[in-house]
Amino acid sequence: MEVVGRRGGTLPAPPRIVFDALAEPHRPNTRAWLELRGSELEPTVVETNPPTRLVWTAPWPDRPEDRIEILIRAAPGGESHVEWVLWSVDGTPPDSRKRSFQRLQEMIQRDLRLSFGQ
Repeated sequence: MEVVGRRGGTLPAPPRIVFDALAEPHRPNTRAWLELRGSELEPTVVETNPPTRLVWTAPWPDRPEDRIEILIRAAPGGESHVEWVLWSVDGTPPDSRKRSFQRLQEMIQRDLRLSFGQ
């Protein structure tokens, strides 16, 4: 597997809360945040090291072996710094690289952020 992209940012919740939300996006008694578009598939968690790392399957049906590694570390003020890394089996990014990276950024940095009330 090869890294084909990475992005990151800060979320307004501690690492354990962020980890739990990413590991179980439809957890009871929490705000729903993961909304799939078009042909996207629900990511499956394939590896974990709570509360600092988890790995998702890719949401693109034409890229079933790609993985998204999500790294979480504490940030000042009780927040978390979250970095996602897109891994590809053949070293090539999904067809529309910019759109795929933007979509992952939307899921993790926008939609998840909004679920925390920001």
